[in-house]
Amino acid sequence: CKNLTYDTSNLPTVGIVIIFTEEMWSALFRAVFSILDAGPEELITEIVLVDDASQKDTLGLPLDNYIRIFGGKVKLVRLPERKGLMVARNTGFQHVTGEVVVFLDGHCEVSKGWLEPLLQRIKEDDSVVAIPQSDVLKWDTFE
Repeated sequence: CKNLTYDTSNLPTVGIVIIFTEEMWSALFRAVFSILDAGPEELITEIVLVDDASQKDTLGLPLDNYIRIFGGKVKLVRLPERKGLMVARNTGFQHVTGEVVVFLDGHCEVSKGWLEPLLQRIKEDDSVVAIPQSDVLKWDTFE
């Protein structure tokens, strides 16, 4: 797979939805930065963070202020009360402008080349549900 190249100008655009509740700041932004670093950024229309009614102070106003550094590429949607994974995913889906939606956990990390094969497969057959393989961060060591 490392030797494959993809014509990103012909791939669909993607919005990425990350659901979280009480997520650790460092894990959440490790996921966000890995997505943007791995790119290709021109295919990523937005990263939608859906907060399923977190109560941590750091996930309140500090989060609102911090995401400004992304210039609108990272959006934050807050649910006023805990709704659960499926309602949160559907809410995030409604805020995506890309042609494809990818749902990820708030404590994952992606690597270069993770997105292009998914989008290529969907481009070839839009009835495909492609599932990314992402690295899960260990809760106790963050490895």
